[in-house]
Amino acid sequence: MQTQGLLKQRGRHHTDSTPIFAAVRVLNRWERVGETLRAALNAVAVVAPEGRQRLAAPEWYERYGHRVEHSHLPKTDAARQDLAEVMGKDGQRLLTAIDAATDQPWLSQVPAVVLLR
Repeated sequence: MQTQGLLKQRGRHHTDSTPIFAAVRVLNRWERVGETLRAALNAVAVVAPEGRQRLAAPEWYERYGHRVEHSHLPKTDAARQDLAEVMGKDGQRLLTAIDAATDQPWLSQVPAVVLLR
């Protein structure tokens, strides 16, 4: 790096850029929300496999079938914001469906569902 002029021999170098930390914080939030929703869906699938089909929208299998990671998130801020809104609506839809499942009221007490709420 010194030969390319990127680092001085005895200079101070800072890597704690506030904009970088802020961007990472936002990405972490999206990942956490997506992973929490995925965990709730997986928990429901384990404790009530027959209810999974009733509660989960078909497009959720594609959206939450793999880990929600930075590499799977859209690259532009606008697309990420759109995905965040979709994940929020998906979470609300799942919680509403669980609350409406009068034949399985205990689903709302599943720890991953409580965490999602």
